[in-house]
Amino acid sequence: MWASLAHLTDKSQVEWAELVDDFEHDGIYKAGDIIGFGELVCQQCSEKIHIMHASEVPVCTKCGGDSFTRAPLDP
Repeated sequence: MWASLAHLTDKSQVEWAELVDDFEHDGIYKAGDIIGFGELVCQQCSEKIHIMHASEVPVCTKCGGDSFTRAPLDP
């Protein structure tokens, strides 16, 4: 039980950090920005990119777009 609670707490802290990052980016991410995790949606073609760990935002693989919004985090 304690391990489960610790995991939930850790996940919540990461999600809060990502939310603060969203505010700083004004909801828009550009190719080359660093993102922790989440699902980005290309503003040009709506292609979704899944980010599973801290990494640099790539250009869109479908259209080459370089501007993305982050899809809402699941509860």
